[in-house]
Amino acid sequence: MTAGEADAIRVLGAVSRLSCGTDQYHTSSGRLVFEATCNHGDSGAPAFALKDRVIHPVGTMEGHYEGTLHLAVMPLDQIMPALHLDSMTF
Repeated sequence: MTAGEADAIRVLGAVSRLSCGTDQYHTSSGRLVFEATCNHGDSGAPAFALKDRVIHPVGTMEGHYEGTLHLAVMPLDQIMPALHLDSMTF
């Protein structure tokens, strides 16, 4: 499942708590961008997709995307190789 197929993208921030958004798209850098709420202190929050009532990990929240009200998420497929991890590690 890709994030674009999700019913919604959710972020669980330390400050904002659970925020839900839709209207997502991918940037040329690979970030997932969607419309939702966040506050200072929410960066690094887990982002996950909900599809047919099943939760799918997506990545970590970075913050607002380029001065907009949209949020940017660094996808797991970009994070895990940088940490020398693969899906079999978990």
